[in-house]
Amino acid sequence: FRKEDVGQPKTMALSNILRDLTGRETNPVPDKVNSQNIFHGVVVAMVDSMKARKEIFAACRYDAGVSYYIDARSGGDSALVYSLDPRDPDCVRRYEESIYDDDFASPAPCATSRQVPTLFLIAAAIGELLARREEHELKIGEFVRVIIGIDRNGLPSITSEAYTGFSF
Repeated sequence: FRKEDVGQPKTMALSNILRDLTGRETNPVPDKVNSQNIFHGVVVAMVDSMKARKEIFAACRYDAGVSYYIDARSGGDSALVYSLDPRDPDCVRRYEESIYDDDFASPAPCATSRQVPTLFLIAAAIGELLARREEHELKIGEFVRVIIGIDRNGLPSITSEAYTGFSF
């Protein structure tokens, strides 16, 4: 985020950044979310707890109005980004296997100055996934996991795995 975004809800700040960079309008939901929320189109979850992830996904899972779901997670020097069609049963099963209770989460800061390169990689991964979707480059039933970390030289690294129903 930028200095001028300080004090704004993350959803509003991100919407403004996307509009400034792409000229496209988004429909941010700056409210607290739960399983009763109604979402449409593409949902990008960037929340601070697994409980919130569970509730957002519960509102999206098997909903014909939600065509694409991205979940970005970060903490310490690592991050994960998942993308999937929340209407596809195999993708739903794989994604739900990645969700655990907050009690099992390791407390780690998600936004320190040292984390900035990792956060940029998260943004880049999300941008690329959204571009692939818009250009119809995603395969039906494709489940993608992007793994972001620090390599043995102390530099950010990024790898990805895609599952399309046959292999992972």
